[in-house]
Parts: sequence; structure tokens; C-alpha cells
Amino acid sequence: MEPSKKVFFRNKVGDEIYEESQESDGTSATIEEAFIFKLGKPLGGRSEVVNSPVIELLKFMDMELDKEEAEAEYEKAKMYIQYLSNVFAQQTDGKNPKFEQNRKDFLKKITPNATTKNEPKKEYSWDFDPQELLE
Repeated sequence: MEPSKKVFFRNKVGDEIYEESQESDGTSATIEEAFIFKLGKPLGGRSEVVNSPVIELLKFMDMELDKEEAEAEYEKAKMYIQYLSNVFAQQTDGKNPKFEQNRKDFLKKITPNATTKNEPKKEYSWDFDPQELLE
């Protein structure tokens, strides 16, 4: 049998080679299995993946990996904001003025804009008579 390399990783090169066998540890797959596993659901099923040109599959795989990376970055940002919220929510005695200033700045940044000031409403007028256009 021909040796196969691990798949599912982008920008990582590994020298691990394994022999294909009936027993697998679940961490290695052939390129066909990778395409079917990753692209089966987005493309509509196994038969669409098997019958598609390889060039299209490679582009779809690239798009799928980009999507996963973006989701991972989103989750990292979400966890970081949660961490900052927890840190700045702690009560302090005012002993560290820099921390207090950072806390106020953070609260200012995450506070929703409340633009409900008592400003008079603007009244708009037509620069022509709309009734003339209707007639």
C-alpha cells in the first residue's frame, strides 16, 4: 500500500507518514475523505463532492478553512472581551488610578450610544408643491 499523509491542516507540514489499514486512530485521513468530510454538507452531499472537479473542491476547501479561521478569531475576540469585562467589573478601592482610568475608558467604549437628548425634531419642507406633480 502507498503511504498517506495527514490532512485537514493548512500551512503546517508534517513528516508523519502512516500506512493505510482498516484500523485508524481517527487523526489521519486520505484527501478524498477530507473533501467528503469537510465539503459534504456545504455542497449538498457525498455524490456532489465525488462528482465535482478537483479545482473547485480545492477552492471550496480553501473557503471552508477561511471560514473556520474567521470563526475561531471571532471566538477568541469574544473570550477576550468577556475576560476584560470580568477584570474591569471588579471593585477596587481607588488605589490604582491608572486601572480606574482604564476601567472608565472601557465602560465608555462598551456603553451603547444614547442619543435621546431633548433636541427639537427637525421639520422638513418640500421645495416644490407635491400636489402639482400629482395632477
